Amino acid sequence: MSERNRLDTGRLISSSQMRSTRSKAQLFLLEFVLVVMMFALCAAVCVSVFVKADSLSEDVTEQSESLAIMQNAAEIIKSATQTDPQEAEKFIAKQLGLSLLPQDEGKEGNADFVEYFDEKFQRVESIDNCKYTMYVEISSDERGMLTAALTMKDIVDEKETGSLLVKKYIPAGENHGK
Repeated sequence: MSERNRLDTGRLISSSQMRSTRSKAQLFLLEFVLVVMMFALCAAVCVSVFVKADSLSEDVTEQSESLAIMQNAAEIIKSATQTDPQEAEKFIAKQLGLSLLPQDEGKEGNADFVEYFDEKFQRVESIDNCKYTMYVEISSDERGMLTAALTMKDIVDEKETGSLLVKKYIPAGENHGK
Protein backbone atom coordinates (compact mmCIF):
# COMPACT_ATOMS: atom_id res chain seq x y z
CA MET A 1 0.00 0.00 0.00
CA SER A 2 1.13 3.46 -0.69
CA GLU A 3 1.97 6.08 1.88
CA ARG A 4 -0.87 8.18 0.57
CA ASN A 5 -3.45 5.74 1.82
CA ARG A 6 -2.22 5.82 5.38
CA LEU A 7 -3.48 8.16 8.07
CA ASP A 8 -1.33 9.45 10.86
CA THR A 9 -2.76 6.79 13.13
CA GLY A 10 -1.38 4.14 10.92
CA ARG A 11 -4.80 2.84 9.87
CA LEU A 12 -5.18 2.01 6.24
CA ILE A 13 -8.02 3.52 4.21
CA SER A 14 -9.06 2.52 0.75
CA SER A 15 -9.11 4.90 -2.22
CA SER A 16 -12.95 4.73 -2.34
CA GLN A 17 -13.11 5.94 1.28
CA MET A 18 -10.69 8.73 0.44
CA ARG A 19 -12.87 9.82 -2.53
CA SER A 20 -15.94 9.77 -0.28
CA THR A 21 -14.21 11.97 2.31
CA ARG A 22 -13.05 14.37 -0.41
CA SER A 23 -16.54 14.64 -1.96
CA LYS A 24 -18.10 15.29 1.47
CA ALA A 25 -15.67 18.14 2.05
CA GLN A 26 -16.42 19.60 -1.36
CA LEU A 27 -20.14 19.32 -0.73
CA PHE A 28 -19.77 21.07 2.62
CA LEU A 29 -17.76 23.91 1.04
CA LEU A 30 -20.33 24.29 -1.74
CA GLU A 31 -23.18 24.45 0.79
CA PHE A 32 -21.24 26.95 2.87
CA VAL A 33 -20.59 29.20 -0.14
CA LEU A 34 -24.29 29.05 -1.08
CA VAL A 35 -25.33 29.99 2.47
CA VAL A 36 -22.91 32.93 2.51
CA MET A 37 -24.18 34.12 -0.89
CA MET A 38 -27.81 33.84 0.27
CA PHE A 39 -26.98 35.81 3.41
CA ALA A 40 -25.27 38.51 1.33
CA LEU A 41 -28.29 38.73 -0.98
CA CYS A 42 -30.70 39.07 1.96
CA ALA A 43 -28.47 41.70 3.56
CA ALA A 44 -28.40 43.70 0.30
CA VAL A 45 -32.20 43.58 0.04
CA CYS A 46 -32.58 44.67 3.69
CA VAL A 47 -30.19 47.58 3.24
CA SER A 48 -32.01 48.79 0.13
CA VAL A 49 -35.39 48.56 1.94
CA PHE A 50 -34.05 50.60 4.87
CA VAL A 51 -32.57 53.24 2.54
CA LYS A 52 -35.90 53.53 0.67
CA ALA A 53 -37.81 53.79 3.97
CA ASP A 54 -35.49 56.55 5.17
CA SER A 55 -35.96 58.46 1.92
CA LEU A 56 -39.75 58.14 2.15
CA SER A 57 -39.66 59.27 5.77
CA GLU A 58 -37.72 62.41 4.82
CA ASP A 59 -40.18 63.17 1.99
CA VAL A 60 -43.19 62.77 4.27
CA THR A 61 -41.61 64.95 6.96
CA GLU A 62 -40.84 67.61 4.35
CA GLN A 63 -44.42 67.55 3.05
CA SER A 64 -45.87 67.61 6.56
CA GLU A 65 -43.77 70.61 7.61
CA SER A 66 -44.60 72.42 4.36
CA LEU A 67 -48.30 71.82 4.84
CA ALA A 68 -48.20 73.04 8.45
CA ILE A 69 -46.53 76.30 7.39
CA MET A 70 -48.97 76.79 4.51
CA GLN A 71 -51.97 76.06 6.76
CA ASN A 72 -50.74 78.69 9.20
CA ALA A 73 -50.47 81.17 6.33
CA ALA A 74 -53.97 80.18 5.13
CA GLU A 75 -55.42 80.94 8.56
CA ILE A 76 -53.80 84.38 8.54
CA ILE A 77 -55.19 85.00 5.04
CA LYS A 78 -58.67 83.99 6.20
CA SER A 79 -58.40 86.37 9.17
CA ALA A 80 -58.05 89.45 6.96
CA THR A 81 -60.96 91.79 7.71
CA GLN A 82 -60.10 94.66 5.37
CA THR A 83 -62.73 95.68 2.84
CA ASP A 84 -60.17 96.79 0.26
CA PRO A 85 -58.35 93.91 -1.50
CA GLN A 86 -55.08 95.90 -1.70
CA GLU A 87 -55.24 96.64 2.01
CA ALA A 88 -55.97 92.96 2.68
CA GLU A 89 -52.89 92.02 0.64
CA LYS A 90 -50.75 94.43 2.67
CA PHE A 91 -52.17 93.05 5.93
CA ILE A 92 -51.48 89.46 4.88
CA ALA A 93 -47.92 90.25 3.77
CA LYS A 94 -47.22 92.07 7.03
CA GLN A 95 -48.72 89.31 9.20
CA LEU A 96 -46.81 86.58 7.39
CA GLY A 97 -43.57 88.56 7.26
CA LEU A 98 -43.43 88.14 3.51
CA SER A 99 -41.02 89.92 1.21
CA LEU A 100 -42.29 91.33 -2.05
CA LEU A 101 -40.55 89.71 -4.99
CA PRO A 102 -38.32 92.24 -6.82
CA GLN A 103 -40.31 92.06 -10.08
CA ASP A 104 -43.50 92.98 -8.18
CA GLU A 105 -42.27 96.09 -6.35
CA GLY A 106 -44.57 99.01 -7.12
CA LYS A 107 -47.05 96.71 -8.87
CA GLU A 108 -50.77 97.31 -8.30
CA GLY A 109 -53.23 94.44 -7.95
CA ASN A 110 -51.78 90.94 -8.07
CA ALA A 111 -48.73 90.65 -5.85
CA ASP A 112 -46.19 87.90 -5.45
CA PHE A 113 -44.46 87.42 -2.14
CA VAL A 114 -41.81 85.02 -0.88
CA GLU A 115 -40.72 83.69 2.48
CA TYR A 116 -37.47 81.78 3.14
CA PHE A 117 -36.89 78.77 5.39
CA ASP A 118 -33.82 76.74 6.37
CA GLU A 119 -33.55 72.93 6.41
CA LYS A 120 -35.39 72.83 9.77
CA PHE A 121 -38.23 75.01 8.42
CA GLN A 122 -37.16 78.01 10.50
CA ARG A 123 -37.56 81.43 8.89
CA VAL A 124 -34.43 83.03 7.50
CA GLU A 125 -33.95 86.52 6.08
CA SER A 126 -32.47 85.82 2.66
CA ILE A 127 -32.22 83.22 -0.04
CA ASP A 128 -28.49 82.83 0.66
CA ASN A 129 -28.99 80.45 3.61
CA CYS A 130 -32.36 78.93 2.81
CA LYS A 131 -33.43 75.49 1.62
CA TYR A 132 -37.17 76.09 1.19
CA THR A 133 -39.16 78.98 -0.18
CA MET A 134 -42.86 79.67 0.16
CA TYR A 135 -44.28 81.68 -2.70
CA VAL A 136 -47.56 83.46 -2.08
CA GLU A 137 -49.41 84.90 -5.04
CA ILE A 138 -52.30 87.08 -3.91
CA SER A 139 -54.92 88.31 -6.34
CA SER A 140 -58.39 89.75 -6.14
CA ASP A 141 -61.22 90.23 -8.59
CA GLU A 142 -63.95 92.83 -8.98
CA ARG A 143 -66.44 90.63 -7.10
CA GLY A 144 -64.37 90.81 -3.93
CA MET A 145 -62.84 87.34 -4.04
CA LEU A 146 -59.33 87.34 -2.63
CA THR A 147 -57.31 84.33 -3.82
CA ALA A 148 -53.94 83.27 -2.45
CA ALA A 149 -51.94 80.52 -4.10
CA LEU A 150 -49.28 79.20 -1.73
CA THR A 151 -46.46 77.02 -3.03
CA MET A 152 -43.60 75.57 -0.97
CA LYS A 153 -40.48 74.57 -2.90
CA ASP A 154 -37.24 72.85 -2.00
CA ILE A 155 -34.76 75.01 -3.89
CA VAL A 156 -31.82 72.68 -3.22
CA ASP A 157 -33.46 69.58 -4.73
CA GLU A 158 -35.54 71.74 -7.11
CA LYS A 159 -38.89 70.18 -6.28
CA GLU A 160 -42.27 71.34 -5.03
CA THR A 161 -43.09 70.07 -1.54
CA GLY A 162 -46.66 71.33 -1.38
CA SER A 163 -49.24 73.79 -2.60
CA LEU A 164 -52.44 75.25 -1.24
CA LEU A 165 -55.12 77.50 -2.71
CA VAL A 166 -56.97 79.81 -0.32
CA LYS A 167 -59.99 81.90 -1.23
CA LYS A 168 -61.65 84.54 0.92
CA TYR A 169 -64.57 86.76 0.13
CA ILE A 170 -63.87 90.40 0.95
CA PRO A 171 -67.18 92.20 1.64
CA ALA A 172 -68.00 95.02 -0.74
CA GLY A 173 -66.17 98.19 0.10
CA GLU A 174 -65.77 101.55 -1.50
CA ASN A 175 -62.49 100.62 -3.24
CA HIS A 176 -63.62 97.48 -5.09
CA GLY A 177 -62.85 97.29 -8.76
CA LYS A 178 -59.75 99.51 -8.62
